[in-house]
This record gives sequence, C-alpha cells and structure tokens, in this order.
Amino acid sequence: MQDMNRKSQIWISAVLYVLLITIVIVIVLEGGTPILEGLRDKSVFVQTRDNFVALDSHITEVSNAGPGSQRIVPLEVKKGELTVDNNQIRWEMDTEASIIQPRTSIDAGNLRLGSDSDVNAYESGGNLILENYYITAVFSKVGNESSYNELNASSILLSLTYNPNSETTEGSFSMLIDDSLIDSDGYSKLLDNGYDLGSASVLFHINQSSGIEHDLIFTLDSRADYLKVNLK
Repeated sequence: MQDMNRKSQIWISAVLYVLLITIVIVIVLEGGTPILEGLRDKSVFVQTRDNFVALDSHITEVSNAGPGSQRIVPLEVKKGELTVDNNQIRWEMDTEASIIQPRTSIDAGNLRLGSDSDVNAYESGGNLILENYYITAVFSKVGNESSYNELNASSILLSLTYNPNSETTEGSFSMLIDDSLIDSDGYSKLLDNGYDLGSASVLFHINQSSGIEHDLIFTLDSRADYLKVNLK
C-alpha cells in the first residue's frame, strides 16, 4: 500500500514538473517573441538598406557608361512593400523595432532613411503646401520678410483635404487674435522644405494694425490627421 502511495506521489510530482516546465517555456516564448521580431526586422532593414546602396552604385555606373549600358541587379525584399513612382524607388516596412528615431530622416547620398516621415512641404501654384498620408493643407503665400503684403483671416488656410477619401473643405476658415479677425499685413513662408520629413511648418508673420506683431505657425506631423497651431 505504501509502495502504491509512493508511486502515486511520484506520478503527481512528475505531472506538476511537466506542467511547470511547460508554463515556463510559454512565458519565455511570449516574452521573447517581440525581441526576436525586433531583431529580425533590424536585420531586414540593414539588408534592404545595403541592397539600395548597391543599387544606387549600379545606377551611377550605368549612367556614367553611356547609352546602351545595362546591368542586372538582384534586389531581394524579405518584408515590406516596394514601389516605383515619380523617379523614386520606395521601400516601406511596418515595425515596432527601434531602428531609427521616430519622425526623423537621414540622407545618405541618393538614399534617404526615415521613420514615420511621410510629410511633404513645398510650394506649388503660388501656394504653400503641407501634406502627409492623411491630409493636404494649402496655405497662401504672402509677401516676404522685407516686403509685407495684405493679410486677412480668410486668406491664410485656403483648403484642407482628407486624402483617403479626397474630401476637401475650402473657403470656410477664419482666425481670431485678441477676439478680432486677422486683418493686417505680413508675410508667410515654409519653415521646412522637402519630402519624407518627420514634420513641417508654415509661418505667417502678422503685423496687426495696433502695432503688435505675431507669428502664427501651422505644423503637420507625420501620420497626423490634424494641424497643430501655435501663436507667438
């Protein structure tokens, strides 16, 4: 009888031991999976970056070799999306890994590396444009630092488009300073200019009729569906 009890205790101990080992393995796997995925994404990023550096070198060689020159260049992409548009080759990968500081970009020759940097800031048709994946904001270009032009509330933000469905709002924006509509002179300019930026801003320098001057700054961040407004 004692032998049977002892065997039963050994069996129960063995089961508990197996269960405990299984629980520990599950905990280790669940905790280690994000780390492994991060390491994998970093490896994919480094490999893809090196492939793009090599591709840029081949493009330069073909350009220098003259008409008719050709190269066969393998380009392997293990993860992410590769697109070719507007004379650019773009590769995008979603990752939780901390590879590049968010909302920053680094230029390396013809190669630009960025993280959450989808903001474009440029001048078009006499207007100043801020855009990212979600919205496009069109501002009026007014005067310059040495020559002020007329500036009023309705001529600051001309239109705002929500890009996913191309819904545009126009002509219904107004700005108040000290409880009064802006009606003065001043100028506007891009504080940032370029493509694939982490954020970009447009400044309106406002010279109120009272003699008080203000800087009204609109900022669009990467992946944001709103504008930040700062009055100085």
